[in-house]
Amino acid sequence: MVLLVRAGSAQDPPGKGGLAHLLEHAVFEGSFDLPGAAFIRSARRSGVEFNAHTAREFTTFEFSAPASSFFEEAGQMLKLVTSPGLDRVNVERVAAVVKTENAWRGTPRVSLLDSALFDTQDNVLGTGQSRDRIKADDLVDFYARWYVPSNITMVVAGPVEVDRVGEWVLKALRLPPSLPEEWVERRAERMTLPVDQRTRAPLGLTIVGYAVEAEDAAMCESLADVLDRRLAVTRELSDIGASAEVGCTTLRGNLLLLAEVSAAHVDASTDLSALVERTFATVQRSPPTAKEMSALVKRHTLLQDRKAAHPSSLAMELAVLAAQQRSGRSTDLRSLRPPASMRPPDIRAFAKRNFQPERRVSIVFTPYEG
Repeated sequence: MVLLVRAGSAQDPPGKGGLAHLLEHAVFEGSFDLPGAAFIRSARRSGVEFNAHTAREFTTFEFSAPASSFFEEAGQMLKLVTSPGLDRVNVERVAAVVKTENAWRGTPRVSLLDSALFDTQDNVLGTGQSRDRIKADDLVDFYARWYVPSNITMVVAGPVEVDRVGEWVLKALRLPPSLPEEWVERRAERMTLPVDQRTRAPLGLTIVGYAVEAEDAAMCESLADVLDRRLAVTRELSDIGASAEVGCTTLRGNLLLLAEVSAAHVDASTDLSALVERTFATVQRSPPTAKEMSALVKRHTLLQDRKAAHPSSLAMELAVLAAQQRSGRSTDLRSLRPPASMRPPDIRAFAKRNFQPERRVSIVFTPYEG
């Protein structure tokens, strides 16, 4: 189970950076009828795994238990998250725990992209001064504003029946129904484009791609699968022991089609960004054949079967999709579908709209820069 709250460091009040993350920790101090220490002891005895993370735009509470005891144990987790005793929390003690955490958060790829594409940056942990300003009342106010059903998504994955999950949620959830005005609609934030960054680093890492129009979201996923496979069989990459991954990424409501290529050993003549660009260009000159699409569908099915065998990872993937900014109230799950066939004219139209210099993103780390 993953409980996703669409509120993170971006929602921290001015001067009180780190509040969302502090609240994440405070939740585990206990509810009004379940001390946090008692929950932790019970979880350890039962073989339960739990964790929580705060990002810029969301907070997740993650829980995993054997199917036989899932509903009972997960109900205890819901007690903590949906009825925490925040007015009794020792904020200073919780802040001292947060202080020991590493400031580096998120994957390097996401952090690099976020800092390159947007002017405003948030520190999830805040600073010592900003955390010192946070009081118990601030936790209560933040919780009341953001921890409402209309701003929360629950994902349950594994060998459990959907109907039983629905009945269990109605009994276990301790939040009142949301009011219409509590629905929060997030708009896409403006990106700084184009991006062309080169930095000296011990290894080669290249991120190249384009911002994609929202109307092209469905084709973006299919083209990403095609490009991922074509890059994987590129001889130039195998010669230098490089690995590549292509995917559609959403950042602050913006869609990007990006290739990430990493290589431990590159020489000064290696231009990974040019290689990626040439591969991107192939989809216009040589549209994917029926045989190629059939192979991609089989590959996609195999990957989905592997994900289904690991419910915790699948639940987290679904939660991240639910966290993405959107104008409606439904979650876009197109990335879970097999790649769809694409007509050559549609591919060319996609490229004409999106593969433009003013929409390009290029971030290169190389030992030979400077």
